[in-house]
Amino acid sequence: MSPSLWWETKQIIVLVLFFGAYLLLALKGKLPTVESIAKLIALLDSKGGNIATLATFTAVSFSAGLHYIYFLLANLPASVPKNEAISTAGFAAIWGTAFGGFSGALLKSMTGQESVNRRASDALGTPSVAASPAQPSPPSGDNAK
Repeated sequence: MSPSLWWETKQIIVLVLFFGAYLLLALKGKLPTVESIAKLIALLDSKGGNIATLATFTAVSFSAGLHYIYFLLANLPASVPKNEAISTAGFAAIWGTAFGGFSGALLKSMTGQESVNRRASDALGTPSVAASPAQPSPPSGDNAK
């Protein structure tokens, strides 16, 4: 079995397991509620959630960068011609943009200082998850006949 076919098989197995678990949870009535998902999103929108998310993306982009280096070492000839710039562009994109962006944002968020350009929603704190729709006000004055 070739490595590319095995990778596709693994992806199919993961998707089948994911949808099977979803169907099992749906049949048992154990799917998460909208309120619990909103609480999870609010947790990820906190400072600790931002650090955890950025740390995860930094680790994933670092791993992708290492895999790309090993891919280049295994598949490129000993000397790369000058017109073959696609390999260096990919290297710069992974290490400069992806890993550099995530790790820079991670270091900035771990300093503990408040951001200069904060969103308006950050100043309000965690939003309540059980927001009720606006109730119409009762008619008043001459219109209440």
